[in-house]
Amino acid sequence: ADPKCEKGGDLDDSQKGDQGKDERVDLKDDDDDDDYDDKDEGGDLDDDDDDDDDDDLQGDTYYDDDDDDDDDDDDDDDDDDWDNKKASVQFRTGIDSFVRGDVQLGKLVPTKDVNLGSEVIEAVVIKAQDVPLSSVSCQLFEDDGGKKKLGNPFSMMDISLGKDAVPVKAIKCSIQK
Repeated sequence: ADPKCEKGGDLDDSQKGDQGKDERVDLKDDDDDDDYDDKDEGGDLDDDDDDDDDDDLQGDTYYDDDDDDDDDDDDDDDDDDWDNKKASVQFRTGIDSFVRGDVQLGKLVPTKDVNLGSEVIEAVVIKAQDVPLSSVSCQLFEDDGGKKKLGNPFSMMDISLGKDAVPVKAIKCSIQK
């Protein structure tokens, strides 16, 4: 009886171990096969579940809220509607005298029309309306027609035209992309 038990016990233990391993593997395989079978047979269900989860993570509602303004991929600042967009420019006209004026973006504007005067030592863009300040660039001109550029374009970083004021007749500010 003992040899049978030992033999049977040994066989049972080894069979249990093998069966346990096989069962574990079979269970894993069964689970994996079921999952793969679900994907193969009912892949649409599984894929739809993944897509639904991805949609939830992407937040369609969140993106829709951002685009509610005019549905142009939120490039509102790059629109060509310059009428309501202005930049505030400051000129230093003397050692301790400054003037400020608002310049409509995209148009050549005589400096006298925006209270900037006719002479400048330094110029800087100090504020922008409806556009990022860092994207505004302005150019000064010696003439009213905007043919003779005066110095380099300037933006938030000011431009110095020397220690003496120089004549300026026009300014044009625009958005750099």
